[in-house]
Amino acid sequence: IGGGTGFAYYSYQSTAPSSFVIATDRGNNQIDRIDLATRSVTVLLSNKVLPGSDSPDSIIFLNSTQMLIDFINSGEIGIGDIQQHTYKSLGAGHGSALRDMALRPDGSSVLISDQGGNILEFHTDTQKISTFTQNLGGVQGLAFDSNGNLYAAVGGQVIQLDPATGKQLKTFSLPGGSDGMAYDGHHHTLDIAVGSTILALNTQTGQTSVLIDGISTPDGLAIDRQGNLYIADNIGVLELNTNNQLLIVGTNTDGIAWDDVAPLSGAGAASY
Repeated sequence: IGGGTGFAYYSYQSTAPSSFVIATDRGNNQIDRIDLATRSVTVLLSNKVLPGSDSPDSIIFLNSTQMLIDFINSGEIGIGDIQQHTYKSLGAGHGSALRDMALRPDGSSVLISDQGGNILEFHTDTQKISTFTQNLGGVQGLAFDSNGNLYAAVGGQVIQLDPATGKQLKTFSLPGGSDGMAYDGHHHTLDIAVGSTILALNTQTGQTSVLIDGISTPDGLAIDRQGNLYIADNIGVLELNTNNQLLIVGTNTDGIAWDDVAPLSGAGAASY
């Protein structure tokens, strides 16, 4: 049902036990759940609950029902409850263009990237927001690896940061500007959206390899417990499965514009 350079799309078949993905819909300013078996879409938090005038960028689960949400235009951060269908604002003006988030492995806080160059920190016990580090340039992606190491995708590089102080420890060069990033615990790599390509970065060697090329505009990434990679793209949400097939999970129709997908493994993952 479509194609592109270097790959073909396949009609979707569910890859259990993952049963759904949850994505931010910038087109309708809401949070959606996409069923992997049927491709049906359920609105978890509508634009009547969320700030209807702004677009949610990224989401990360704090527990089984509550998620932290950031908004790209107003710099608003808030907590949505998908069971109660409620939203609590933690205020706006936190950044110039908030982007990806990463929950610390111990669950104590969530780091929030700001394309303006800062990384913010939401403290889960007090629900207060502070500045973790500054002057990094255009921060897009954030990820912790299985050892608790912290990485930030910043323009054409990935920077390893001290998770306690934010100090820059190591820099890895990329062949282009970066966007979303997720840690692959199966291959111990960082998967990064770079242009129309998804790259895997081995942080031990600094080497990159191409997972897939020729997709349109990859943005948010998530990897499930089986190692399947989910990609929010301008045509919809895609899955690159462990058999290296690219599947269409959901398409951007009826005003939908999925931009990011919630983590499906590790800290901050949705329960499934």
